[in-house]
Amino acid sequence: MKLKKIIAGLMAFILIGAILLFANALMGNPISKTIVNRSARNYVKENYSELNLELDKAQFNFKDARYHVHARSKTSIDTHFSMSFTGRGKLVYDDYEDRVLGKFNTWERVNTAYRDLVDTVLEHDFPYESEIDYGEILDKHKGLHEFEVDKEYDIKEMGREKGNVVLYITSDILDAETLTKALLEIKGLFDQRQVPFYSINLVIRTPRSENNIGRESIEVQGFLYRDIYEEGLQERVNENIYKTKKYYEEMDREKEAEIINNI
Repeated sequence: MKLKKIIAGLMAFILIGAILLFANALMGNPISKTIVNRSARNYVKENYSELNLELDKAQFNFKDARYHVHARSKTSIDTHFSMSFTGRGKLVYDDYEDRVLGKFNTWERVNTAYRDLVDTVLEHDFPYESEIDYGEILDKHKGLHEFEVDKEYDIKEMGREKGNVVLYITSDILDAETLTKALLEIKGLFDQRQVPFYSINLVIRTPRSENNIGRESIEVQGFLYRDIYEEGLQERVNENIYKTKKYYEEMDREKEAEIINNI
C-alpha cells in the first residue's frame, strides 16, 4: 500500500510539473514577468526619460519565447513602441527608432483614418459584391520621412494625393468593357460621398466555386483617378491591363530564376 501511495504521489507530482511546464511555455511565468517589468522601467528611465511614457505590464509571446512591454506617451499620439526581453530581463530589441523616428506610427495613424473614410463608401449600399476592399495611403515603405510626428493631417487631402483604393469584385463577365463600366460607377460613388483617391487597384474575378480552383480574373493596377473619364477610357483600361499582365509575368520570371539559382 505504501509503495502504491508513493507511486501515486510521484505521478501526481510529475503531472503537476508537466502542467506547469506547459503553462510556462504558453503564458510565461510570473517571476520572469516581474523581472521584465523592472528591467523595462529601468531601461526607459535610462534611455527615454524625456518622453513621459506609460508602460503596460509584460506579456509573454510563446511564438518567440520573449516578454514584450508596450510603451506609450501620455502627450504624443504617435509615440508608442514595444520592447522585447528574455525571461531574465535582458533587452532583445526596442522598435522606437522604426515606429516613432521612422514615422511608421504616423503613417499608420493616417492610413487608418483614410481606410475608415473609404469604408463610408464601401459599407453603405455598395453595388458590387467585394471580397477584398479597403483604402490605403501609399508609400508605406518609402517616403515616410515626409510625415511629421503628431501632425494633424487633412485626411481627404492625403487621400487626394496618396490614397489608393483596393477592390476585388466578382462578375461572370471578364473583359475591358466590364472594367471600364465598373471604374466609372465606382468613381461616381466616391465622388458622391466626397471621398477622394489618387489611384485604384480594381480586380474582377469569377464567382467562387466549391473548390475555388480555376478562378479567372482581369485587373487594372494603379489606375489614376484623373484618368477615369468616359472619353477614351476603354483604351486606357486596355493599356493598363496589358502593362499589369506584363508586370506580373516579369515578376514570375524573376521568381523562377531565383529558385533555379538557389538550387
